Amino acid sequence: MHLDTSFAQLIIFSASFVFATMASSTDIGVFNLSQQIVTSSLVIVSVFQVYVGRMINDAVTSEKIKSIIKISSAFSGGYIILMTFVSIFVAKYYMYVGNEFSSLYIYIFIMSFAGVFSIFNKSFIPILIKEKQTKYISLSTMFSGGICTLISFFMISNLGAMGASISFIFGYIVSFCFFSVRLFGLYRNVQ
Repeated sequence: MHLDTSFAQLIIFSASFVFATMASSTDIGVFNLSQQIVTSSLVIVSVFQVYVGRMINDAVTSEKIKSIIKISSAFSGGYIILMTFVSIFVAKYYMYVGNEFSSLYIYIFIMSFAGVFSIFNKSFIPILIKEKQTKYISLSTMFSGGICTLISFFMISNLGAMGASISFIFGYIVSFCFFSVRLFGLYRNVQ
């Protein structure tokens, strides 16, 4: 249930490690603060995962999968609205945080898209667990974390904090693709 949280911490650690060797201390501070804001908001997503898990009490059916995707879409929409509001607030009132954090809103907004993919990932995990497909959760986490770490070296050295933000999202997109392919296969089999 908490593999996605571990995955987020792996991304934060790897990106921060790479970033620390290639950037200024101000950039590192801005990047780490924006990551903490985004990943802290993902705690709400864990509660959503419990809700989805309770929806699948008997068996996984195509109707339940459709319902979960619908609910995940609505939850993702609310999440992106919330994070957009946070980004706008930080952009408008950054002077309360500090002038060195004036670019914080850009990273929060960019990394919010990782939250959208995380919402879908977390909603797919209970389905995979119910169908005894847990190896896909582990494979996705390991592969996505590894790819993200490798991409971080290239992206951060070329784009700095923006590259770190993009590699953060990319890890979640890769994980989402793994889960989506497996979920589509399950959906076809339960129809």
